[in-house]
Amino acid sequence: MSIEREERIYQVYPPTSGWLYWDRCNGNCERHAYSHVMAPGEYGCGHRLRNCRTFDSNVDICYAQPAMPRRYEYAVGTNDKAYGNNDEECGGTKESLAKFTNLNSFACEICICTCEELHAPDHFVDLGEVTSNVDENKVIVGLRFKRMFGILYMEAKTAKLLPSGLIDPKTKSWTKKELKKEDVEGLVEGVDHVRLTWRNRSFALDDIELENDYVLTGVKFVYDGGLVKVAARGNFYDFEAGTVDPEEEFWSVSGESKGLEEYGQLSVEDRDVPTDHLENHVDSVEGQYLNLTTSSMKNDAGQSVVPFVDALPVVPKQLIPLSGFGLIHKGGRKTSGYLALKLLGYDFEPHVS
Repeated sequence: MSIEREERIYQVYPPTSGWLYWDRCNGNCERHAYSHVMAPGEYGCGHRLRNCRTFDSNVDICYAQPAMPRRYEYAVGTNDKAYGNNDEECGGTKESLAKFTNLNSFACEICICTCEELHAPDHFVDLGEVTSNVDENKVIVGLRFKRMFGILYMEAKTAKLLPSGLIDPKTKSWTKKELKKEDVEGLVEGVDHVRLTWRNRSFALDDIELENDYVLTGVKFVYDGGLVKVAARGNFYDFEAGTVDPEEEFWSVSGESKGLEEYGQLSVEDRDVPTDHLENHVDSVEGQYLNLTTSSMKNDAGQSVVPFVDALPVVPKQLIPLSGFGLIHKGGRKTSGYLALKLLGYDFEPHVS
């Protein structure tokens, strides 16, 4: 299974006011849920803290080696409660933390927070159009996710239409996006791409289906109503002749102008990374949304951003014209699963005599 994963997110903080410049430990961890801090040291958080809460009263931490993408290998708390996999010997630095009461009688707690790094590789969703060459009578017959330079984008497999709904397999090819680092540095946020942050991490799980006289010739992401959505381009389709009209086209966005509050949430909070589970089935329904979040504390020490992205190409064995596509989630009761693409085949029934 092809996946994309991003790590180094959870951060455990020692109960010392000097480390985070907190107000003499006055108050619990939750009050720092949206703090701007500069925590010095190799394992400190260099930007924003999110979702802070009180951790265990005593914690033994195994830090990951500096070159690793994780902050921690594991942590062991009170009564030997393990967070992450502690089956192997610690390969990095160890540290022990304990809750205490300072001279002002304030409880100095051990806090666990999500660290939103300022200098971590940026995570963006591309807003550019991915289209087939309709002047050559080509349509989209497959899709896949790709990621480069921190940008998530789609690529399309295209092929030439033939009469009566057939596709010429000899003409199939992927519309590969050529990204260079110098080009990425010149992209404009909000125009060329949208940045994924703790406050901006919601994906709409929607289908977008065109009218039956139109066929799929373009796809893109859009940011609308606090959600990353998908949009489809359709061109007028002459079924019998097997042609598309380059002049008659339109774009349609999934969910129209629906905002976040009009969707139901599919939560993947505190679930295992999907690579720990063999079975991941479609468990989303149209009209839901999901937030990118952190993985299970128990089994992964919260070190991964989930769900992962399924980068496996979605292409039917028998190539056919498509009437649309969508975003779905494939997961399970314990697994955080994958954000995946879905294809909608063209409806041939009206043309069957």
